[in-house]
Amino acid sequence: MTIAALEDGDDRAFSIAVAGPAALVVAKTHKIAGRRDEAKGRLKDKDALDVFRLLRAVDPPVFAAGFARLRASQLAADSALWALSELEKLFGESESVGVAMVVRATEGLMLEAEVRAAVPLLAREVLDAAGREAAPKG
Repeated sequence: MTIAALEDGDDRAFSIAVAGPAALVVAKTHKIAGRRDEAKGRLKDKDALDVFRLLRAVDPPVFAAGFARLRASQLAADSALWALSELEKLFGESESVGVAMVVRATEGLMLEAEVRAAVPLLAREVLDAAGREAAPKG
């Protein structure tokens, strides 16, 4: 991504690597899953809320393309595949840990029943899109 100066007359611009939505979901999923497995009290509901916001804001085909790029990377493939598996565990069911975190984070902003219905559906859309993209061509 090219980041340019905001001030008129300032011609500076820099190309920098930024994480796309799929990479952000991978990072947040690793963070939540890692903390889930550690001592109690380390989970932060905001991390699950960030995942929910990404799932709501980004179209599944964008996630599919991002996960395809991650899986094609020798450095990121294992991490991305693990994160997809954990995404399903954390957000795939209405009573899962990640969904409960989102419920707490959205308390007073959204109805619990809506959150418990929406999060697994959104997660499934991303998982399905990533799965379709992962299927062998031919």
